[in-house]
Amino acid sequence: MTALVPSGVSSRRVLGWLACLAVAMALVPVVTVSHELAHYAVGRAFDFPGLDFRLTSVADAAGANGFPEWQRGVKSAAGPLVNWLFVGASCLVVWRRPAAVWAPVVGLTAAIAPALDSGVLLLAAAFGKSTAGVDVDEANASRYFHLPLTPTAAVLFALIVAAAFWLVTRLPKDTRASTVSAVVVGAVAGFFLFSRLA
Repeated sequence: MTALVPSGVSSRRVLGWLACLAVAMALVPVVTVSHELAHYAVGRAFDFPGLDFRLTSVADAAGANGFPEWQRGVKSAAGPLVNWLFVGASCLVVWRRPAAVWAPVVGLTAAIAPALDSGVLLLAAAFGKSTAGVDVDEANASRYFHLPLTPTAAVLFALIVAAAFWLVTRLPKDTRASTVSAVVVGAVAGFFLFSRLA
């Protein structure tokens, strides 16, 4: 094992990186399915017609059947709220148990999707691109609740960046960069594999 590790890098550090990568990969389907189950649960609660649960999306015919926009907004917001629950719980665990190195990995993995969604909305606004056809939960919830999209995305993005900063700064200084890289690589690989299998 030592022969396969670059000079100056301990095998323990490599194993730690691989463990973080594996946790991130395993978390992607858990967070994604939980996210979609939240959409589905709200749709069922409001008795939306045409509910179609898939592992990466939940379609319905609520709009075509005249259901109130606020109910559709709650359904759109339910999925991202699950991500935020993972992030919030991770922040709480890190605050109460600073030595729990796994908690930042969980929170950072769950934070990637909301960060990307709100970031894309902000980039579109910054470059003057229309967001009318953007079909992400945050944009849909904003439309259904009649909230201004760009300020809403900005607030969400700021909150997720603040949470990620808090989680990263709780990691030991000598492993921060490697842990974040493991989370990013693991989350991308996990999403790729999960979307192919789903």
